[in-house]
Amino acid sequence: MHPAELRQILGQQAQELAAAREAVRQQGAALRDLERRLQERADADRTLQKPRFIEDVPGPRMPYTYVASARFTAGDAIGTSVVAPVTIAADGPFVCTDIAVFWRPTHASSGFRNEWLPPTRIGWRVNSLAAAAPPTGTMEFSMRFTTGGSGRWWQSDWLPGAMFDRTAGNRPHYVGISGWVERTNTLSSEARAEMAVPQSNTGEVWTFWSGYQILIPINLSEQFGWAV
Repeated sequence: MHPAELRQILGQQAQELAAAREAVRQQGAALRDLERRLQERADADRTLQKPRFIEDVPGPRMPYTYVASARFTAGDAIGTSVVAPVTIAADGPFVCTDIAVFWRPTHASSGFRNEWLPPTRIGWRVNSLAAAAPPTGTMEFSMRFTTGGSGRWWQSDWLPGAMFDRTAGNRPHYVGISGWVERTNTLSSEARAEMAVPQSNTGEVWTFWSGYQILIPINLSEQFGWAV
C-alpha cells in the first residue's frame, strides 16, 4: 500500500475515533444530567409525601387515656402547686383530644370522701345553693399543662378550675386542635391551690388526657419535618 493511502486511512480512523470519543463524552454528560434530574424528582416526591396532618401519619390507632394525680395535704397554703407527670409509652406518639380534671378528697372528715368532684366551687356558687356555704371537701384550683422534650406549655397562663367543671353537661375540656406528645416524652399537669387546704380537704387532683396512641415507633416532628 502506498504511504499516502496509508496516511489517509489512518487519518480517517483517527477522526472516527475522535468522533466516537466525543459521542461517548456526550452520552456520559447526558447520563449524568438524567441522574441529576431523577434525584431531584425523587427528592421532590419525598417532600410531597410528607404528611400534612396527623391523620395522614401511617400506623394503627388505639384509644388511650393518660392519668396523673397531684396530692394536696392539710396546711398547704394558697398558691401551693404540685406537678404530676406521666411518661408517654415507647409504642408511638400520643395525640390528645380532650382533658378532664377532678378533685378527690380523701380525708375521713370530708363530706365527699373518695368521690369525684370538679376542681372548682363554681357549681355551688351559681346553682340553687348559692346562698349556702360550699360543702366541706370542695376546693378551688387552677391548672396548667406542659410537655417534656419540647417543653411547650399548652396555655399562656393558669387556667381556672371552672374550665373543667362538668356539672353542667358533663363534657370534658376539648382542646382546640389535637395536641401531640412524642413517644417517651413526658406530659405534665400542675395544679395550684387557690385557697388554703384545711384538714377536711386533704386529697388529690386527678388529670385525664384522653385521645389515641399511634402504635408505630416514629416521631411526629420528623414526619412533618419540624424542629421542636
